[in-house]
Amino acid sequence: MTPMVKNELETLWRKKELEWGRIITVQEVSKKTGLNWETVDNLKAGRTARYDAKVVAKLCHFFGVRDGEPVPFLVYSTQAT
Repeated sequence: MTPMVKNELETLWRKKELEWGRIITVQEVSKKTGLNWETVDNLKAGRTARYDAKVVAKLCHFFGVRDGEPVPFLVYSTQAT
């Protein structure tokens, strides 16, 4: 098995939508984080293998990940998916 980082942003996204009681759009995240909408869309859909620290930090801030907490949408895995 090849170790890999699994992107589970979609799961965090849906949890936050339930918590906030509304739909969160890619455009909203893009506008509030300053990230390109395509970057956000690709990460949400799991279509990227590169995780830039600044991008991850902006997403963590938007979704309310507190300082010192693990990044809840990047999961290290040795299992094939």
